[in-house]
Amino acid sequence: DETYIWDLKFDKEGGLFIATGSSGRVYRLPPDPLMDTEAELWLETDCEHVNVLSFDGDGALLAGTADGAYLYRVSEAGETELLSSGMASEITGIHSQGEYIYFSTFGPAVNNLNDDVVSSSDTTSSSTSSSSSASITINSSDANNTHAPIYRYGPDGFVDTVIGFPDVNVYSVAAAEEGGWFVGSQSNGHLY
Repeated sequence: DETYIWDLKFDKEGGLFIATGSSGRVYRLPPDPLMDTEAELWLETDCEHVNVLSFDGDGALLAGTADGAYLYRVSEAGETELLSSGMASEITGIHSQGEYIYFSTFGPAVNNLNDDVVSSSDTTSSSTSSSSSASITINSSDANNTHAPIYRYGPDGFVDTVIGFPDVNVYSVAAAEEGGWFVGSQSNGHLY
């Protein structure tokens, strides 16, 4: 039983992924489920909320959390990898473009909650922890000096800042077809 359903995304086969809180899980319903079909647990985290979902070019699920802005990639085989954590309080949007994964954030950076975080429910049950993947953490004191709501995760495993706004929290993001971004904020409903 989950308290919240934060996001819903269909995969290319028609399966429905469901991001939930307050236990930080992602479930998957098969294509054309019957009324009593039980959703399969696909990703379980130590975070309270998985609040945004997307897919990369290879069809892997991308999941962003609140409680430390953890960014996960879960392959179609169920292998889970922690890509980034601690960049902000939560991830509010994810967009994959080529080899890069862009993610928008909200709130100040936080320290990691727990480095032993990941499990996946597929029958292979293989997973990787943050110790074997590229994970970036910035200290809480750094959050008072910078505000960078959109980051880019690259194929080299590094995360860099794409754009930042002083004193603006990003609630939504969309890539423009001709390049650039549309950014929705809490700043009197401004769209950048």
